[in-house]
Amino acid sequence: MAAAISFLFLIDPLLDLRFHGRYDLTIGMTLEGVSISLITLYVVNRPETLPGRVLNAAFLRHIGVMSYSIYLWQNIMTAEAGRYFPFNLVAIIAIAELSYWAVERPFLRLRNSLQNRTSVNLEPSSTSVM
Repeated sequence: MAAAISFLFLIDPLLDLRFHGRYDLTIGMTLEGVSISLITLYVVNRPETLPGRVLNAAFLRHIGVMSYSIYLWQNIMTAEAGRYFPFNLVAIIAIAELSYWAVERPFLRLRNSLQNRTSVNLEPSSTSVM
């Protein structure tokens, strides 16, 4: 993990400065993605470490649960980012929260009930006809 963090925060920016777009477009983005994946894998496998405890904080877990709703609203609410900052960030969180509870949660419940109904219908019956 130390190698991935060192690469991501020290070596990668230096390579980007030295080679400009040629580095990013050829191999830079791939190496950044691999580094982030290794860090994520480390934190997931070791939740007792400091980074694991930080990323498992209740607030960050809630942001993770709401990430799709945030993704849907962030582009709309940041169109005029400079004019309305930081109010647009508050609006993104508020609208995403509302969207999550009013739209996403009911559809997740509907999906679960349809899956349960389908799985009950697909289970073989215990009585067989001979």
